Amino acid sequence: MTAGAGRRQGPTRRTVLSTALAGVAGALLSSPAGAAPRPPGLGPIGLPGRLELTPLEHADLQTYAADWSVRHVLDLPFAVRVAGFVSGPGPISVTLGFDPRVLEATPVAQVASGGVTWVATTTAVRSRADGTATVSFDVVRPEGLPRRRLDASVVLPLRRLDLYPAENIGAPLPLSVQIDRPGRLERRLLSWSVASQTLPAAPWGAEVSAAWASGTVAVDGKEAGYRTPVAMRIRSMGPQPVPAGALVVVDLDGRVVTDVAVRSATVDGVAVEAVPATDLSRDTDLLRGTWALPVAVPAGSVMSLQLDAAPVDGAPRVEGLRLGAAALVAPAGDERQVRTTGRYTAVDLTTAGTPTTDGVAVGSI
Repeated sequence: MTAGAGRRQGPTRRTVLSTALAGVAGALLSSPAGAAPRPPGLGPIGLPGRLELTPLEHADLQTYAADWSVRHVLDLPFAVRVAGFVSGPGPISVTLGFDPRVLEATPVAQVASGGVTWVATTTAVRSRADGTATVSFDVVRPEGLPRRRLDASVVLPLRRLDLYPAENIGAPLPLSVQIDRPGRLERRLLSWSVASQTLPAAPWGAEVSAAWASGTVAVDGKEAGYRTPVAMRIRSMGPQPVPAGALVVVDLDGRVVTDVAVRSATVDGVAVEAVPATDLSRDTDLLRGTWALPVAVPAGSVMSLQLDAAPVDGAPRVEGLRLGAAALVAPAGDERQVRTTGRYTAVDLTTAGTPTTDGVAVGSI
């Protein structure tokens, strides 16, 4: 996990379809490094085929067995390349088969070819007897696009569901992408199955939140607020305890704050031993404090940390501010699985003196 927050200025990182499309469609369309290996396809059926189907960008979708003893991973493609889609008459029909427990269909698919982008409307979702669902759409050559052998990149109209805190639903059903050229008996089919791993121990998980205190600085010659964490709350989500040795990392603007320390710690209101700093570092505008948890936090319990942050003397003048952040990081070398709660980092998103939104994830663990 990477702890820390970006500056207040600058673009927000969001995964949106248009961004994914731009990355996939670029130069028509070499498969990026790390793309999913191509499984064997079906077809062509009947006539010699011109169609080819290749997965592009992808990511892992992870679930667990009901008792957390097995981890299941499904390789989920974001986009595919359809080669030769405008070299023959008529549209290309695309059908997706997916597990509706972990994915949902979106209203449109985005397509790019020959420097042109457009959208294709999806059909209504249909259920299958095996528990999977299907959704279809047609890739039609836009008017004015030259009729020559071109590839099309398709951002698949699927969105993963937020399974947490009930991601122990067992193995997802297989995912499939099928393309057909109607009337030509030409077809390609790719499918992805789940890889499963028996775990030596059940995973652990946590949700982090923080409380903040306000101060004043001068930013670009104007008075502005800057908030520092005064308390941090680590809620253990189980099924295993948050391990002793897990790291608390607090990042602050080192031009505004000169020191940060953990004053005390409790688990469910009972005091625990002191939490000494394992590292306090400064690099330009970053002040980072790191502490190791002295005890494990059982599932369902809450560790509360009281923090002290010492401001620099006077009212420093700075250009831009580094947002304060408090994070929990797995111990180095710990091979136990960690649940994806999305709440291992709390970031101060406001300087107005009102409580910030808890658990804003800026990294992954």
